[in-house]
Amino acid sequence: MRKSTTESSKIVSNKKLNELKFNACKILFNCRQTLLARQPFVGTIAMGLNIKPVRDNRLETAATDGKNIFFDIDFLSRLNNEERVFIIAHEVWHNVLCHFLRTENRDREIFNIATDIEVNEILIAEGFSVPKNACLAKTFGFTPGLSAEEYYNLLIKKNSKNNQPNNNANDSGSSNDSSSGSDSTN
Repeated sequence: MRKSTTESSKIVSNKKLNELKFNACKILFNCRQTLLARQPFVGTIAMGLNIKPVRDNRLETAATDGKNIFFDIDFLSRLNNEERVFIIAHEVWHNVLCHFLRTENRDREIFNIATDIEVNEILIAEGFSVPKNACLAKTFGFTPGLSAEEYYNLLIKKNSKNNQPNNNANDSGSSNDSSSGSDSTN
């Protein structure tokens, strides 16, 4: 998860912002070259995408629109090179799998998690080292190797199961709040 930053902590001069973006581009271009050497298929696709370092409160990590890979420069600064290469490959696979076309009428946030799981499982199978906090099938108790749509359905089931009212209230009419449960200690 991204550490919360205040808007005031992101304020820099235009000159400094341009310098940060320029440095980010150099770092990301080198990572893209590394990806090309290690994984020619994914690397070749990455070479055809524009790298766009940004500083925008709408993007906390990285994203793609099919033509560009956007990287938050603050997020980028917290990654090592292996994690950066992973993220570029991750965004490439979102494009390869046409995730932006497959959303349909699904909840975008949940579908994004499902597509992240699908992509990360592919990258594991390709031998990539996965950064900590990555969405993985095992984290959710799911089987690896499913499609984003299958993970989405499992996430929806899991969410609806977690949101069902507890039917274990006793007959004395006691409320079913968290203070009456066995998990009252944090």
